[in-house]
Amino acid sequence: MAHKVTFLNRVSGSVASFFLRHQLLLSLVCAVGVFVLGLFTYWFIVFSGFFVSVQTIYAGF
Repeated sequence: MAHKVTFLNRVSGSVASFFLRHQLLLSLVCAVGVFVLGLFTYWFIVFSGFFVSVQTIYAGF
């Protein structure tokens, strides 16, 4: 049982050190993901508004 606990501690320590080492990389990836998601949402809103306006123009004629 104690062996299992030390193994878990070692694994969690290595994971923590990995996260600390690659914190900049992870934050960069998160920032890029948020940026891409925001850009996609913006273009989706723009295109849906464009299609709605085109449909409204066609409905008016």
